[in-house]
Parts: sequence; structure tokens; C-alpha cells
Amino acid sequence: DVQALIHGSLRGRGVGTAVSGLELEADLRVERLRLAEAELGSIAVQARLADQTATLDGELTGALGHATWQGRLGLAETPAYSLSFAADQLDPAAAGYDTLGGDLKLHGSLDGAGLGLSSMDARAELTLQPSRLGPVNLTRGRLIARIAGGRVHVSEAALLTPDARLHIAGELGTAIDHSGRLSYSLRLDRLSPWLALAGRKGSGQLRLEGTAEGSLGNVRARGKLRAEAVRLAELSLAAATIDFAAERLGQPQPQASLSVGLSDLRAGLGLQTLSAEVQLAPGPSGTDQPGHQLHLDLTASQTPERRHRLRAQFLAQPERVTAQLQELSVALPLGSWQLVQPARAGYRAGGIRLDRFVLAKSDQPEQQLILRGGLSTTGVQDLQLRLTNCSLDEFTDLLPQQPRLHGRLSAEVRIGGTAEAPSIAASASVREARIAGQAYAGAKATVHYQDRKARLQLAFHQDEQHTLHADGSLPVSLGWAGGFQAAVLGDLDVAIRSDGLNLAVLNAFSTGAADDIAGTLQLDLRATGPTDNPLLSGSFDLEDGRATVKALGLDVSPISLSASLSPGHIRISQLTAKAGDGSLSGTGLIALTKYWPQALDLSFTADGWPALWTHQYRVAVDSQLKASGSLAAPHLGGRITVREATLRPELSFLSAQPLHHDETIVVRPSADAPALADEQTPSPDHAETGGDTSPSLVENLSLDVALDLGRDTRLQHQNANITLGGGLSVSKKRDEAPGLAGVIQLARGWAGFQGRRFLLNRGSVTFDKETQLNPRLDILAQYEHDDYVIDAVVGGTAETPRLELRSTPPLEQADILAVLLFGKPTSALNKGEEVDLQQEAVALTSGYAAATLGQSVSDALGLDTLGIDLSDLDFSGGQVGFGRALTRKTRISASQGIGGKQGQEVAIDYEMTPNLDLRTSADSKGSSSADIIWRKRY
Repeated sequence: DVQALIHGSLRGRGVGTAVSGLELEADLRVERLRLAEAELGSIAVQARLADQTATLDGELTGALGHATWQGRLGLAETPAYSLSFAADQLDPAAAGYDTLGGDLKLHGSLDGAGLGLSSMDARAELTLQPSRLGPVNLTRGRLIARIAGGRVHVSEAALLTPDARLHIAGELGTAIDHSGRLSYSLRLDRLSPWLALAGRKGSGQLRLEGTAEGSLGNVRARGKLRAEAVRLAELSLAAATIDFAAERLGQPQPQASLSVGLSDLRAGLGLQTLSAEVQLAPGPSGTDQPGHQLHLDLTASQTPERRHRLRAQFLAQPERVTAQLQELSVALPLGSWQLVQPARAGYRAGGIRLDRFVLAKSDQPEQQLILRGGLSTTGVQDLQLRLTNCSLDEFTDLLPQQPRLHGRLSAEVRIGGTAEAPSIAASASVREARIAGQAYAGAKATVHYQDRKARLQLAFHQDEQHTLHADGSLPVSLGWAGGFQAAVLGDLDVAIRSDGLNLAVLNAFSTGAADDIAGTLQLDLRATGPTDNPLLSGSFDLEDGRATVKALGLDVSPISLSASLSPGHIRISQLTAKAGDGSLSGTGLIALTKYWPQALDLSFTADGWPALWTHQYRVAVDSQLKASGSLAAPHLGGRITVREATLRPELSFLSAQPLHHDETIVVRPSADAPALADEQTPSPDHAETGGDTSPSLVENLSLDVALDLGRDTRLQHQNANITLGGGLSVSKKRDEAPGLAGVIQLARGWAGFQGRRFLLNRGSVTFDKETQLNPRLDILAQYEHDDYVIDAVVGGTAETPRLELRSTPPLEQADILAVLLFGKPTSALNKGEEVDLQQEAVALTSGYAAATLGQSVSDALGLDTLGIDLSDLDFSGGQVGFGRALTRKTRISASQGIGGKQGQEVAIDYEMTPNLDLRTSADSKGSSSADIIWRKRY
């Protein structure tokens, strides 16, 4: 599609047709020249003919760039000519070659006489200045060549870039009896920019060197190509070597040989090595159409034990191609399949024919693959494929995913009729089947196509009592005369039925979320109408179902379900399930659009249902829930009442016992660094995100559920027994975070703290819109000593709790803690008890944000005179440590062994990622270390 505005003029004089008597002048201007959608610019040309000499001057300007040229042609008996040109700022992208955009600068000349190769004497010179072509920076280019004396002589042909070099030098004859020798070399240190010129992505390195001898019409060539670390789309290889040799290039019967060696090839199927020998030779003499012969010998290995082999000969003639397969061996995981005898294949006039193609298992010859007959685009069809007793384990490489398939597969396909109206009969059967360890009786399927109608019959036998049948038909037109064609002519009609399927087959696909799946599924379904939107009808029922949900520690049995399908709907008329002493029931409707669930209207009722039933948590609930909305954005609403619940969380801080210092125990410093008082929480900037940013089901879910804790919800621990009450409302809008509102009451009970039993006086955990998932705490518990009543008051929020100790009669914080630990105030403590008091004060300070407690101990023990503030200290491993955060990611800490006999240590921690830290430390004993610490929270 070329568009342009053309202006021109022609002036001349002369008589007759002799060039010697003519004088002509021409001016031509082409403006707004467009090629397809690209605007190239303008071209101006001036030409003159006088005294049997023609001259030509031209200029290109516009988006394509700028170029000028001048030429001269003498029209004597032996034409003489000269041409020079210069181009700068040429941009091929303006002509529509997007990947070739750049800035080319080059100039050249051509001078000579004569037009035939044998009589020509001409010299050409081309110089490329520093330029850019797409992603390739061209440093320099040079071509100097001459045709004279029946030879093409290349003095210099070179192209240089920062990572590539091309060099050609030598000569070749222009006639058969004139010979020469030319050498060439190419080095590409980076393939990626050159692949980008072709619009491809890849990488690697390449070397090519070789020679060419003889004349242009009879070339002998030899060379070697080496490539390393090549990646191109799905293909990759570690190394490749190709040696090639060719003779008689340019002649009707050329000859060539090729030797290929590849290593670590990945192209769908990984190969450790691949080697090939290829020879091209003239066809048999003595025929009208000898053609060309190609000999191929190929060997490939996936592992040292698994080697594949192909040895074949091909004869290509103008009207047909014939292949003789002399050897074929395919090594599969369970053994090799080999060609039983040499086979023959031929292609002629749009048809292919196979003869004697039989593959058999080397150690089990009853396993066979047979191909015979022919298939063509015209005339009668006669093709047969037969597979006998093939072990499904052979396909483990092709189907690496779980579950594993086992069994014996036999299949047969026959194609007859004509290309315009074919007939197809296919059947397949599997026996001795086993999927993920589950045995099945087998399956059989048949497909028939004739007279524009396809029919399918399938029978899947789980065992003698459980079978699935499918039977269907579809009017369709098939044919391959003039190209493959397939067209649906009418409506689908498929029926699926079963008197009972054992759902144990699902154990192979549960991925560990559930096991012991069982039950009997009865089906009676039918699909009719257009293939793109058939009408579904029928029913399905589940009886005696069961499953164990591992995450919940729940055995659900029995499960029963009755449902029906009508066009556009699934109606659940009854769903019941039992688990322990609880039951669950449900009904509802699911709207379908093109087989996919859309609108939901489901109701569920639970009666004492064990929502959690593990060793730590046992929760039984009554509920009334309703699911509505769409499957992509569902809404769940209703009420859940906890009938009974026993919660046994890990509350390690309650497990501490009263301290009794043993003077014979010597505390030694730990080799580990002191633990940080605070654990840094990764910022949102460092949160790990997946590649898929589409909204998830959780994000689209909306909630409006009320939770009532009932009267029998208990939190139990070896050092706690508390009865909970109250209730919460859980709400969530689409694309928003969930919110909690309500109060959990700590109604009554006791908790052990520092080895003492505190009776709960009052307690509440309050959620509201302001605090969201960080509830406010208000808990008061009391411990009665002989002389004191001690109150432990917990306030603040769950993320930043505050602990305050009070007593009657009033005592300082340090004295209250000393009474709890040792039954006496700080003034009555011995030295060992003072050390233990320091340790407990530091632990409480770090764990409960009770800074005043640590400061009180510091004051009581006189530590403040030493410049030590327990509110910033941490205690671990026999050391007292001090830590400060310098930046969000950097923390410095110092520690001293208890008693002062151990060394001091200084450490710096730097957070590289949310899960990876770098730690460097040095101590007063001269030791230093650097550690990389990886952590994962479960």
C-alpha cells in the first residue's frame, strides 16, 4: 500500500531511436511518500542524457532520514559506470520495521565497466560509521570488494560491535573453471541484542568459522559452529557444536554432511545429550527424477541409562518423499520400545502411507504399537492404529503430577470412508487399574463417527457393584478434503448415570486436607441442546458419606445429600451431616450460568456441631447461617452460639514457679546473644506479595455474623481455669478488612502468676470500631498473702498490654514482686534472691510493658547508681543485656554476664529482609562472629 504525490517534467530533443542523437533532462519529485502506515518523506531526482552518457542525482529527506546519491553511466559498447552515495540519520523504524529502529550512518561507491560477471571489472567500497540498529551499537563496518579477471575478491568485509565481530576475506571464481578460497569468522559474545532485532528474547554466545572454495556456481564449504548457554523461549542448552561440510553448492546435485552435538537440552523434554549425523547426497542414478537422499543417525539421552535412537533414510523427489526407518528405539522409565522391523513411510500428492511400522516393548513383546495404512486429502481412507497392553506407568514422564496411574491400556482407531465423508471407529480399555494406590475394575470407551453423527459410550467400573455409564451423540460434519473442517450440525444429547459410585476415589485428589473419604454417589444427569450452552437436568444423591477433616480433627459421618438440576439451577433439597454429638443440615439454591455457579441462596443450621475438635480446642456450636450473593462475592450472615467450648492455648508465661535460689548453682553466660526486648514487625513495604493481584475470595467476601459465647465456654491451662461469656459481632464489607465489636467477659476463675494463684475479680476484652482487632483489656485478679492482698491489673490493648501490681497495705512495686516470689519484701532478700528478682523484673518489663516495675527494682537494689535502667534491659541465658534501635532496621545491644566474671559483648543486628537478619558481634575475650539468621513464624 504505497501513497505519494508525484511532480515531474521531461525535456529532450533528437531524431530517431539512436541513443547517440538524444538529449534528455528529467526532474522528478515524490512528496509525502507513505508505505503502509509509515510516512517516509520526500525524494527528489534529477537525470540527464547527453553524448551517450547518463547522469543521476537524488536526495531523500523526511522521517526515514537523509541520503544523497550521484551516478554516471556511459552507454558505449562496454558500459562504464560510477555511483556514490551517503546516508546519515537513517531510521528503518520509519519504514515500519519497529525492531530495527536506530540511527545509521554510511557511505559508499561503485566504479567499473562491463555488466557480465566474466567480463566485469568493478570495485565497490562501503563504510559504516558508528551507528545504532535497534539494541545493537555498531562500532565500525567496512567492505572492499572487486570483480575482475573472473573472480570476486574480498579485500575486507568486517563488522564490529562492543560484543560481536564478523570478518570475511578471500576470493571465489565467477566461472566454473575459476576457483578461489574465502574464509569467514563470526563471534557473538551476546546473542540477546541480535535476537531482539528479530523480535525474539533470548541469550547466549556463538562462534562460527569456516572456509568456502571454488566458484560461485560450484562451492565447497566447511565450518564449525559453537554455541554456549543458549536460551530462547522454552528452549535452553548448555553447549552445542555443529561441524558441517558441503560440496557442489550451486549445482543440481549438491552433497553435504552435518555433525551435531548438544548437551543439557531443555525443550519441553529434558535431554542430557543429543548427537546427530546428517548426510545429503544425490538420489539413485538411472531415474528421470533422482532427487536427493538424506541419511539421519540421531542419538539422545535423558539419563545414562535412558538413550533414544533413530536411524533413517529419506528420499526427496519432486512429487514424493519416502522414508525408510531402519532403527527406532524410545527409552521409557520401565524399559525400551523398539522398531520390530524396518518400516517405510511415504508422502505423495497430499497423502501419507505407513507400512510395517510396529513398536514393541523389548522385554515384553506383547506390549505393541502398530500403525499401518494411509491417510490422504483425496480418495479412500485406510488407516489403522492399535495399542496393546501398554502399561500406564510408561507415561510417568508425560504426567509427572500426582496421583500416579497404573494399569494396562489397549486402544484401536480405524479411519475409513473418504476424505469428504470419513468414518471413524475408536475404542479404548483400561484393566488392572490403580490410581494412587486405589484399585479399580477398569474402564472402556468407544467413539463412532459416520454419516455426520458422532456417538460416545463410556463405562467406568469401580468394582462389581459400582459403575458409571455415559452415553451421548452429537451431529457433526468432519472432513479434510481441501483442509481439515469440523462443524457442529445440531444439538448435544448426553446422559450420565450410575446406581452408585464409591467416593473413595476422591482420596487420591484431596491433597491431604481430608482423608478416609467414602460414600455412595448416585447420578442421573442429562445435557441437551447447543454445545456452547446445553440444558442440564437430573439429580444426584449421596448416601453414607464420610470424611475426616484433618485440620479440625473432625470425623464427619454419616453425610447425605439430595440435589436436582434444572436448566440454570442446582437445588439442594436436603443436606445432613453428623459429627460426634452434633448435626448439620442445609437447603438452598445455586444459580448457574454456562455451568458455573453464580447467585447463591443457601441456609445452614447447626445443632451442637463440633466446629473445632482438637486436643487444644474443642468448640461445639449452634448456628443459623445464610449464604447469598454470588460465588465471586458471597455474603454470609446469621448467628452462631457456642454451646460448649474448652480452650487450652499455650500460655507459657503462666507456667513460672516460685523461685528458690540455690547457692550451689553457678549461672554461666550463654553463647547466644541476648534476646531483643521487642521483635520488629515487618513494615508493609516489606510484606511478601504474590504475583497475582486479582481480588481473592476472602477480599470479596462480606460478613454479618453474631457470635454468642454462651454459658459454658472455658479457657483451661495447667495454671488457669477461666469461664468466658459475652458476645461479638463480626462484620466485613467487600474489599474491606473484617471488624469486631462486642465484649468478651472473663466471668470467673483463677490464673497462676509467678507461681501464685490469683482469683479473677473482674475481666473484659472489648472490641470496637476504633480498636478493630486490637481489643482493650481490663482485667483484675487478686492473690491473698498472710500479710498482704496483691492485685494484678492488666490494661492497655492486646498488642501493648500494661501490667500494674498493687497491694493492701500499699507496697512499692519491687516489694510486691518480692512478696510474690519469695514471700518477703526486698529489704529481707539475700544476694542470690536479689539476682533472681532482677531476672524476673526484666522478664516482666519486656513481656508486659511494666516499665515502672523494672525501675522500682532498679531503685530498690541500688542499680541506678551504676547507670543501669531495668526498663530497657533484657534477661536471657545468664546475661543482663541492653538494647537500642538505631534505625527501623538496625539495633545495637550490649550484655554483661551475671556476677561480672563473664565477658562483655557488643552486637549489631541488621534486618536484610522480614525473615533474614545479619548479626555481627565482638566480646571482651577477643572473639568475634558474623551470623545470618533465618526465622519463620508458624
